[in-house]
Amino acid sequence: MRAAIVDTGPLVAFLDRAEQHHRWVAEKVEELNAPLLVCEPVLAEGNASARAFLDGARCGCSSKMLRSGSSSAWRNLPALRKLNQKYRDRPTSLADACIVRMAEIYERHAVLTLDSDFSVSQARPSSAGTHSPGGAVDPSRGEEMSTMQPSVHFKTSNSKRAALIVFGLGLLLISSDAPASESLPLNSDSWSTITSGGTVPLRSVDGTLSFDFPVAVKGNGTSDATINALMTKAARSLAGAGHLTATFKVATTGVPTFKYMFEPSNTCAHAAHVRLWFARAGWRSGGEYHRWWANRIAYQLAPGSVTLNVPLTPNHWSSVFGKPGTYQSDSRDGFQAAMQNVAEVGLVFGGGCFFGHGVNVSGGTAQFILTNYGIL
Repeated sequence: MRAAIVDTGPLVAFLDRAEQHHRWVAEKVEELNAPLLVCEPVLAEGNASARAFLDGARCGCSSKMLRSGSSSAWRNLPALRKLNQKYRDRPTSLADACIVRMAEIYERHAVLTLDSDFSVSQARPSSAGTHSPGGAVDPSRGEEMSTMQPSVHFKTSNSKRAALIVFGLGLLLISSDAPASESLPLNSDSWSTITSGGTVPLRSVDGTLSFDFPVAVKGNGTSDATINALMTKAARSLAGAGHLTATFKVATTGVPTFKYMFEPSNTCAHAAHVRLWFARAGWRSGGEYHRWWANRIAYQLAPGSVTLNVPLTPNHWSSVFGKPGTYQSDSRDGFQAAMQNVAEVGLVFGGGCFFGHGVNVSGGTAQFILTNYGIL
């Protein structure tokens, strides 16, 4: 199952173990492979309707649930006003309109809701290329109610509330250029590495992708193996997309030092980091503006778990020679050209003067565990 847009009911039910639908929602959340998306009115409504947000004794909190994306209601206010007008004959709250708006924007996300004011219309059959696990599911009956590709709308009747989840790859889409949110598969055969001085095997376990940082055995010399990049093919245009995002964990034994000074020219004192990266088609043959590194948002390598969300705007990315996308007209043009013809995305590892010239460890071991890489 893909990621989901979450309504107030499931959010409260997930956090409150005493809520009647807690177990069912918790099971559905465990099936998701990406952070859940919420908007501000849903959070506000949930905070007002349940003490589970504050009651630690009853809270079934999970970092997977709370590490949520947010769709700004203020940024989408004109669209929300149109939805309110469209459904003016129905009991529509701001949170309801926000859910429908997010379904318009994130067309590949499911909608997780306990509110029967939302229903599933059988708009059109799923195409052959669409993989949909089902339609609406009522946990009280445990049965599949629809296998058609759904779109979300409001029902006119005030029927009894029932827990349901809407699956599919075709939720109501109004803006034709709105990007589809997507979490990339984390299969080891879909990803590759760039290394120096050796190989770094990849492992896929329980929906995660991981590797061990090479251990330095010969000092800082270039003969030591390093991990420089982790990448996957992603041929597409990112024009109109909002962010690249990655969620990962660094696990260590001992107290390892993350080493990055392997070249005489690396004279900058800047600790080893991991950051997001993307490249346009043909990047391996060179080109100053064919590869782009996140320049403002990165994680200094150390034990911990983190999500990096990097806006796909030129001021957040630098080219091969360190020029920001806003540096001059050719860098702006180069960034936009790369965005429209992306070939690969991933993460790079480096320190000092170089974002991606490699990292290894000494004095212990370290493992990198990627749990999500997505396009929002």
